[in-house]
Amino acid sequence: MEAYYPVESLRSFLEALFASSGVPAEDSVLVTDTFLEANLRGVDTHGVRLVPVYLRRLEKGGVNPFPRLRVLADTGACLRIDGDNGLGQVAGARAMGFAIERAERQGLGMVVVGHASHIGAASYYTRMALQKGMAGFATSNNLPSLFVWGGLKRALSNPPFSIAFPAARTPFVLDICLGTVAWNKIYMLRNEGKCLPPGWAWDARGGPTTNPGAAVEGGSVIPIGGHKGSSLIAAVEFFTGVLGGFAFGPGVGALLTNDTDPEQSSCLMMAFDVERILGPEIRERAEQFIAWCKDSPLAEGFEEILMPGEPEERIRAERLRTGIAIAPADLESLREAARRRKVAYPF
Repeated sequence: MEAYYPVESLRSFLEALFASSGVPAEDSVLVTDTFLEANLRGVDTHGVRLVPVYLRRLEKGGVNPFPRLRVLADTGACLRIDGDNGLGQVAGARAMGFAIERAERQGLGMVVVGHASHIGAASYYTRMALQKGMAGFATSNNLPSLFVWGGLKRALSNPPFSIAFPAARTPFVLDICLGTVAWNKIYMLRNEGKCLPPGWAWDARGGPTTNPGAAVEGGSVIPIGGHKGSSLIAAVEFFTGVLGGFAFGPGVGALLTNDTDPEQSSCLMMAFDVERILGPEIRERAEQFIAWCKDSPLAEGFEEILMPGEPEERIRAERLRTGIAIAPADLESLREAARRRKVAYPF
């Protein structure tokens, strides 16, 4: 049974774990924040449960704890950066920071950074743009794990895809993967001995399956929207690994099954100073559109119309009060990680 743990106690503990693994203090704070924000917003697949995976990769050489990011190309609004095999959250946050700086000067900033690792929940970065009053976009390639449409080869990744747009009261924050579901959710259901909902996955022969093991063993998550989602995923690859001159397709490695080799993932971060287009009224116009969408008769089974980002903010407010739930197996992994690194276990 899951137990709930205070956010600030978890924060201090995780920061100490990353620092004990050679991660600089500033980066330990950042990476910890990305995990906790994922849990707080209900994205538990990308939260604290992944911390032991990251720690193993740091320990066994799969990730460089002290990367030195290097600018490979600078065109003014656009940057291409080598992430030096660092933590994806460090690369992603610095890339969005650079994109915001360029947008402050020129209205638009775009940064592609490669030779990095898993960036976690993509809305963490688009919300950085929101905090500056800007719109943001974030995506990343990763290990090929989805069938290309019409084939049985895992040729495509299951990339994160986040767009944030400021509004007067209700900012729009979309954060999805372009497969029907994240692989971590399938792994979680497999570990719990549960079936998948229909429509989530194919087995190795391309047939629909509700068996998470059949999906994991050579199968595929189904892209959202069928061939349309498959095409969107291919577009992400063009704007990350291909555009940046970094790895794509089979050149991108695994987060969960290989602790020693670099992932070679790359990400794209964009920031838009939307007020430069129309001025401050852009926020109110965005709010008017949101109100138009919400002012609709409700379909059967619905009590309210929510825009992307609203459910996550409600969950966040609740979990700040109650704490974050952690499954016993994940808690035991954290306890073992603390023992190995001689970090005080607080729970």
